Amino acid sequence: MKRDSYCRMFGSESKAVEACKMRNRAYKAAGNHRDLAVVIAGPSDNYAVMDAASAIEMEVPYSWYV
Repeated sequence: MKRDSYCRMFGSESKAVEACKMRNRAYKAAGNHRDLAVVIAGPSDNYAVMDAASAIEMEVPYSWYV
């Protein structure tokens, strides 16, 4: 089954980390233990929250938070 990708940009790392934590908590509350949201550095001094599978596929460094 193909999973949907997810990406949302944030202006600060702290906002991205909070959004990542909320998304991962929502995954867990829904019983979804396969998906994981991660934070990556964006292209323009910003940050993105995206699904881990996409970050791995893109071969970019990432951090995850729960």
